[in-house]
Amino acid sequence: MLDFNNLTLESLLRVTPFSNDSYLNMNKELTPEFFFTNFFLDPSKQEFEQAIERDVNRPKRCLVLYGYRGSGKTTFMHNLKRTYKYNMILISIDDYYYENDPIRFQIATYLHVSILDDIKNNMNIFNKLIEILNYESNKNFFLTRIDRSDGFSDFIEMVTSFSNKKLDDEDISNIKDKLMEKRISFLLMMIIFYNLCERLLKKNTDKVFFCLDNIDAIDNIEFMKELMAQYVIFRNNVSFILDNISHPEITQKNNNRFQDYFFIITARESTKAKMNAHLNIDYINAIEYINLSTVFSKTGIFNKRLNYISTSIELSNERKKHIENCKLLLSDSLFNLILPSMFNNDYRKIAHIVSLLAFHEEEFSTYHFLMDIGTPYSRHGARGVIFKLLFEYFMKEEEIKIIIEQQSDILIILNYLKNFGSRYTYVLFDDPTTSLDLLSLSEKFNNIVGTSKLIMLLFSMYNMKDLNNWSHLVTFDRLKINNYTEEQNQKDLIIAREEDSSKYAKVRITSAGSIYLTHIVSHFEFLSVQCKNKDYLFSEISLSKNKNGYVFESIISKVYMHVKELLNKLDYISRNDYLGSMFSYYEQSEDETRVNIHSYERILFTHINYLDCYRLFVLNNTKLEKKEKAGINEKLVDIIVKYIDIFDSFESSQYAKAICENMMVCIITIIDSSYYNINLSIEDITGIKIKEKTEVKEVKFKND
Repeated sequence: MLDFNNLTLESLLRVTPFSNDSYLNMNKELTPEFFFTNFFLDPSKQEFEQAIERDVNRPKRCLVLYGYRGSGKTTFMHNLKRTYKYNMILISIDDYYYENDPIRFQIATYLHVSILDDIKNNMNIFNKLIEILNYESNKNFFLTRIDRSDGFSDFIEMVTSFSNKKLDDEDISNIKDKLMEKRISFLLMMIIFYNLCERLLKKNTDKVFFCLDNIDAIDNIEFMKELMAQYVIFRNNVSFILDNISHPEITQKNNNRFQDYFFIITARESTKAKMNAHLNIDYINAIEYINLSTVFSKTGIFNKRLNYISTSIELSNERKKHIENCKLLLSDSLFNLILPSMFNNDYRKIAHIVSLLAFHEEEFSTYHFLMDIGTPYSRHGARGVIFKLLFEYFMKEEEIKIIIEQQSDILIILNYLKNFGSRYTYVLFDDPTTSLDLLSLSEKFNNIVGTSKLIMLLFSMYNMKDLNNWSHLVTFDRLKINNYTEEQNQKDLIIAREEDSSKYAKVRITSAGSIYLTHIVSHFEFLSVQCKNKDYLFSEISLSKNKNGYVFESIISKVYMHVKELLNKLDYISRNDYLGSMFSYYEQSEDETRVNIHSYERILFTHINYLDCYRLFVLNNTKLEKKEKAGINEKLVDIIVKYIDIFDSFESSQYAKAICENMMVCIITIIDSSYYNINLSIEDITGIKIKEKTEVKEVKFKND
């Protein structure tokens, strides 16, 4: 019986039989059968399943499963094995970063283990290989195809020499050393032949997934070139030999054994781009790429785990409460939608942050209370409570300081990358076709932030991938070496105006970067955390008083001053000659056309909306006297007017002017009631007035 009570909440969300961590695989007591039955949710996309079915049943194909770290690549491979009842050769590379040649090292290690196991078992597999080799004219195929470059005869002699002796440590080491001298194509081929012979001995007719898992240990472009070249040689050699050799067990009618093998490579999305750059056109066309980042419902998997744990395991009251908090959070339609994207669909990071949030019982109590009220403004406040917790965890990362200090420039950079990626349509943010080379990007930003600062900020956003509590806002598709030295290299290339475009790294926004623009940088609580406000705006304490007035006044005042400071830094990009360019922020209007506004306008509108929601909540859901409510209404309306006045300090878009005009109509209505009108939202008639005031059409980007 599995004991889940000794696991932390985060570990409960992460346990898997495919981890090398004994804590997460529960000392290997957690079986794949139990895992897939109770803790896993199959992909539900019909077109994805059809693509898998098509490619698994197509001979001589290779499937590349790619996605961000933690997107479920390894788990998905094991699910393929389970679904199609295939055998599996699994060579995982990711734990061998410390080796000078990690790919060759782990492939050689796999073959080394196979040889040693066979020697211990009377060399039955090797003898079967020799039998096939000596059958009719087969030896000629082997020797002419692979002996000249790879020393196949030497390999045979080496294994034969150990057939009748007890191996000591030196013998074992010598075998490994000789294997490390061989080319990758040869090692892969011998793994295939050993596997084939073993299957013949066992009369196993099941097909085989041959998987190279997590090849991201390659951070050198020369390694990638070699791997792709060796892979092509390997596929050609194996195909040629198995298509031509004679043996009754291999060349049965309509049953070519090479068709039994289906090749899978898993890689992160940036490694996938490197792979594609170094394959010839024939093999590019023979490869099917499938993006796993959005295939799995991460929140669906969490909910399935949590439901099993809460119904099948005896838990302490405290653990039950934390699990209920997790389920409550994941049942929220907004967080269900954006949490995976906020962490680039990294399951491990999502599990980490969800488990951290679940321990904040006071905040979840407030969240639950506000959600139960059931109004749009109370739901907005409830989510603000959770957002503030999230933002506080973001700010605990030391590396975030530069993101905060330079957020005005980062905002503009991400706007540009997002607009470049979308180009009037919405696309996946891990699509390499949306990337832009650094030389082109630096030319666009030369008069805005300068080359050195641009490169520094891009690498700062990229290095966020190593954080525990957040994820990288941009990613690179073409880094030749370790990214810490590549930063200076890219600066030097741009300054020298290097003509070879292949030397420049290519950058694109990630889904986390997109969520930063849409839900984070403009959020009131994000700036509130930066101001070191202890309390969230919708907290019960916000209506208590101190010597300076209500607590909410102090909270809002700090944020207001911070907003003005941030917007002053955006002044250089807040002119209308930038409006309509890819530096602008684009959003959906009520009639679903896309309109563009200045970034500062987006921030102000988001804050005004949040403050208005707080105003409506306080006026309609507290037991204050009418006179006190009117007094609070006046204070909050005055604060919103101060926000609206900021628009006069900048050039405003027609869209923003129309909204402000309508908000003032609402505000005058509230003032005329001596602030006793507690039901009118300041944005109630915005949509109608905008359509009357200005005809909003689909926006096209200017030539930037």
